[in-house]
Amino acid sequence: MLRKKPKIILLYAIVLGALIGLALSTIIPARRDYYALDPGEYGQSEIAKSTTWILGLQNLGIYNSLNSLLIIARDSPLKESELSELQSFAGNGGLILVYGSWSALKSILEYFGVIAEYRGRIIDPVFNMNNPDEVIVYLNTYNTSIVIYSPYAITVTETRGGVQVEPIAYSSPYSYIDELPNNAYDAGEEINRFPVAYRILIGNGELIIFTALGVFTNNVYNYNMGFLQVLRGSREILLDQSFCKQDYLLYFKLIVNTPRGVSSIYISIIALVLMVVIYVYRATLKKH
Repeated sequence: MLRKKPKIILLYAIVLGALIGLALSTIIPARRDYYALDPGEYGQSEIAKSTTWILGLQNLGIYNSLNSLLIIARDSPLKESELSELQSFAGNGGLILVYGSWSALKSILEYFGVIAEYRGRIIDPVFNMNNPDEVIVYLNTYNTSIVIYSPYAITVTETRGGVQVEPIAYSSPYSYIDELPNNAYDAGEEINRFPVAYRILIGNGELIIFTALGVFTNNVYNYNMGFLQVLRGSREILLDQSFCKQDYLLYFKLIVNTPRGVSSIYISIIALVLMVVIYVYRATLKKH
């Protein structure tokens, strides 16, 4: 009978080790651009504290579009099924703000009937935050300036289906397009005010697209809090995190965490499992 003890101890050690590993996985920060739990420069942990996380765009239907602002930041193109959800959300009066890589923005623009070409990164040697990647731009519609991370210029070449695209934010007259690119001005590169945000009306709602890698990422969030409050008004902020579905660890962390901390349900489950393991372990020792 004594020979069974080492096996039992090993079994419970493995179980406890797995539980500890599971618990640590929710605490250790994960690095991923636009991730709600990433405290790094390009994560979105700051804005995530005051938002509702959307783990799948198919869930948008449960929210009142008229009272919601959806923020989407992506580094890869959206699927057609996701784009149709955006169309439905905006058509019912929702407000959508988008930023991220050109491939992501291109997929959205083309779905809504806007054909555009990428021109290059915008550099402003005068109106920046002592960092060429953090550029100060002016929002005409809201009569305010904000700081965006790594803006780039596009040219709208065609619109379809009667869609209207209105530029609503510009870089300063001292900015230029780094077409080479080499992070420096070269003869022939255009110096001008360039649009860095566009508005598209969709049904009763609207889509605002910033041609920049960051608007509410942690590195520029503090500069833009005022603009966010004006933009949202009384709307609830929905932060898209559906891109995390492809990474099981990131997705799991979102499920067990909330904007207010680790889910109480998750903590209760861990505590309950530990109590059962300890109880069974003690009972097993008494039998032997």
